[in-house]
Amino acid sequence: MKKKIKTNVRYFTRLRENQNLTIKELSQKTGISQSTLSNIENDKVIPRLRTLLK
Repeated sequence: MKKKIKTNVRYFTRLRENQNLTIKELSQKTGISQSTLSNIENDKVIPRLRTLLK
């Protein structure tokens, strides 16, 4: 399960980067704090589905 989560985190980061968004810009667009986004990308927290759907 942990490997699958890491793969999804990389996918999340690639999606952001493909849109040429910084974490700050994504934070402004979604209302998710920069620290939360950073923690997701650094695999420090597992985001809730509701968070990912923003």
